Amino acid sequence: MKHKIFVYGTLKRGFCNHFYLEGSTFLGTTTTRDRYFMCVDRGIPYVFKGGRDSGFKGFVKGEVYLIDVAVLKSLDLLEEHPYEYFRERVELKNFGCAWMYLYPHFSFGFYRGRLIKPKGGVIEFL
Repeated sequence: MKHKIFVYGTLKRGFCNHFYLEGSTFLGTTTTRDRYFMCVDRGIPYVFKGGRDSGFKGFVKGEVYLIDVAVLKSLDLLEEHPYEYFRERVELKNFGCAWMYLYPHFSFGFYRGRLIKPKGGVIEFL
């Protein structure tokens, strides 16, 4: 069985964890249909639903891959699903629905990283 996965951080091409997607089919780049917050702490991006928009919510830009069950299981281990990140199906502007890892533990009261401000409504981890 194949699954679509939407990646926005260190799993993207050119980043340190991309090797987890080796052998998977790259479908293209797109953004989420819904808006999220993204913060970066020590070089790691965290995407979360958060509360009310303070000008920092945006459509997340990332890459979509077609992966098999073995790759999905290895990504779940990497992302520590469902304890550190949780995997949720999200709607994308292209490619329909895909799995995406979200960070459930964010609290503005304990914020340590830096929020990424959207450019033209889009948030991207570079």
